[in-house]
Amino acid sequence: FFFFFFFAWHLYPEIYLQDFISFGMRERELFLYVLFVLDFSVVDALLLYYAAESLDRRVFTPQLRLRLDHLPSEGPGSSKYEFRFEAHDVSRLRMCLRIPDIVTTKNRRRALGDEALCMLLRRLAYPCRWCDLEKLFGRDQKAISEISSWVLYFLFHRFADVLFFDEGRVPRKFAQYADAIHRKGAPVNAIWGFIDGTLRAMCRPRYGQRAVYNGHKRVHGLKFQSIVTPDGLLSDPIEGRRHDVALLRASNINNTLLRHVERPTGGCWMVYGDPAYPMLPWLMCPYKGAHITALQQEFNKRMSSVRQCVEWQFGKVVQLWAFVDFKKNMKVLLQPLTMMYKVCVLLTNCHVCTYGSQTATFFEIDPPTLERYLDY
Repeated sequence: FFFFFFFAWHLYPEIYLQDFISFGMRERELFLYVLFVLDFSVVDALLLYYAAESLDRRVFTPQLRLRLDHLPSEGPGSSKYEFRFEAHDVSRLRMCLRIPDIVTTKNRRRALGDEALCMLLRRLAYPCRWCDLEKLFGRDQKAISEISSWVLYFLFHRFADVLFFDEGRVPRKFAQYADAIHRKGAPVNAIWGFIDGTLRAMCRPRYGQRAVYNGHKRVHGLKFQSIVTPDGLLSDPIEGRRHDVALLRASNINNTLLRHVERPTGGCWMVYGDPAYPMLPWLMCPYKGAHITALQQEFNKRMSSVRQCVEWQFGKVVQLWAFVDFKKNMKVLLQPLTMMYKVCVLLTNCHVCTYGSQTATFFEIDPPTLERYLDY
């Protein structure tokens, strides 16, 4: 058999290379020994061997590309299970996000827009290795990594203003938000949102450990501060490691809100925060101190019951996109952690606009449509 294979490969090497790949290690070594005995070219033998080695993994990679319409309708393997969106909503999401029909990276890798978006969605949906996605997308891990990174950078820079504060949409709904919060028990009818921070833990970096160490939680990580509105959308995700007040100053949200918070009847529309925040014209916090009156305690209690929605939305981000909650793979010197979390917030808002959320159900207020939120 080996002699027959030798002469056949000598005449048609490109045809019989796949047969050589199917050999085990011992069969390959025996075959190379036969080549040497027959005074076969050493260079050709080594080229054959290393070509087979390099193709070992690629022969198990399917050549078919992702087809959303071929995925199961529900359960493991379905579009919503893998990408957090239904198959028909993936195309709608891609169009609203302005991802082009054909994505071309700087290294000339090309992919359909829906396929490129799905690569990013699957990467963020649950902790996984790039090689684990080869079978699903029919591409090698380098291509999947490069294409999903292109989509990540595109979304971050394209929708930075929408994430920070949508001045064209949010101020128009201050009154509607305040009425919804007041109906649920808030003692004042001027609160339109809730502000708080969350910490995303990361691996301890080799350099600059003190810059990302959080003394309160005693872990390395980045804090993200956001404002949550009653329709379940998050705004102003600013990152840092310091106290909430320092993040508030760094976000520059103060100057932005001062342009919009004046009420026609006098006073200001306000955001409610925890006791860590200071009192500002547009920011209200609970009564502080050990000796407060019964009325003040009742005020704090009623506001606390509606302020819990901010925790629901922080939890929804990591529930949908568990990759950013996987501490062992959060490496600040190797990955754009801030960019990843902010894009996850954007995708969470898109998910809320498409399927709703616990916060929107609690306050009985519908979120905007996906097209309205992304101004498509």
